[in-house]
Amino acid sequence: MKKKYSAGIDIGSTCAKTIVLDKEGNVVYKDLRPTGYSSIDTAESIRHTIEEAFGKDSFHTVATGYGFSKGRALLRNVASNNTGKP
Repeated sequence: MKKKYSAGIDIGSTCAKTIVLDKEGNVVYKDLRPTGYSSIDTAESIRHTIEEAFGKDSFHTVATGYGFSKGRALLRNVASNNTGKP
């Protein structure tokens, strides 16, 4: 059985913060990086990083911050395992 994780992503206007918790609530990954000019590119980069580290189908993701509205479609795509369906 695959391990399940929860990822919290805060994409702000200057930096993006990511934290990944295991089922027991332990922090297993954290990241802080500049947002740059594109919050969507930053969200995509974060998604790629955590999928490479933990597997593509292992996440419940929550996002907040400036980039949330711009990255909403991307996050829906991640949540639906890239099928385009919610």
